[in-house]
Amino acid sequence: MFKRTFSVGPLPDSKFLDSFRKIEIRAPQKQEIQPHILHCHCSRNNTMLTLTDHVGKTLGWSSAGSCGLKGAKRGTSDAGYQAAIQLAQKFSPPFVHLKFHGFGKGREQVFRALKQKGWNFVRFTDLTAIRFGGNRPPKRRRI
Repeated sequence: MFKRTFSVGPLPDSKFLDSFRKIEIRAPQKQEIQPHILHCHCSRNNTMLTLTDHVGKTLGWSSAGSCGLKGAKRGTSDAGYQAAIQLAQKFSPPFVHLKFHGFGKGREQVFRALKQKGWNFVRFTDLTAIRFGGNRPPKRRRI
């Protein structure tokens, strides 16, 4: 069939065409800062703290025994406070996810000491194991 052609003149140079191309401007992506994880294991005999990154890689640790306390003094609330202060002097992460294990006396004091040092807590989790059913308890003692 018959085709029509039109002559418009000379072709424009590439700089002229570049000005009409779509330019995508992307906003800089905000990287979410993943909080560090502080595992706080509080037992009747000791308080142990382990600081990890968001993946679980250990960055540092502290315990009442590493603070120089011996024997029954490790199970006190003051021992938990000293262990937390020792860990806070080494590290200062921007955000912390605090995970508690157990019902020891140092549990409350760990939180208070770290809050006093200016740590920002994002989340709290209690991972204390709770029995339901479980093993048969030992028989009652008769005196």
